[in-house]
Amino acid sequence: MTTSFISKFNFQPDLAFHVGVEREFFITNESGGIVPEAKQTLEQITNPLPGAGAFGYELSACQIESQSLPAANAKEVRKQQLALDSELDQTLSRLNLRRLCQEVAPDN
Repeated sequence: MTTSFISKFNFQPDLAFHVGVEREFFITNESGGIVPEAKQTLEQITNPLPGAGAFGYELSACQIESQSLPAANAKEVRKQQLALDSELDQTLSRLNLRRLCQEVAPDN
């Protein structure tokens, strides 16, 4: 049973000690209300990190996720996060939307 579980993972020894970062964001309108605009946002966004699934759906239509490539050091992670943030913010701005960096949506 353990062997079948382990076989589901694609371990790449050359990426040992590398780190990738996933971050989730709520999408809001200009007044800060959370809105279900994930599909529209993802249709308009450009991937600034070729070869990566840099943006994708999260649990609800009001959220999206950014994903960096595996990096060997904090400087490279930060560089990738800045590129992802810039592309996301530019896309959202064109759509008159914003991102909310909050783990859980408010009760309302």
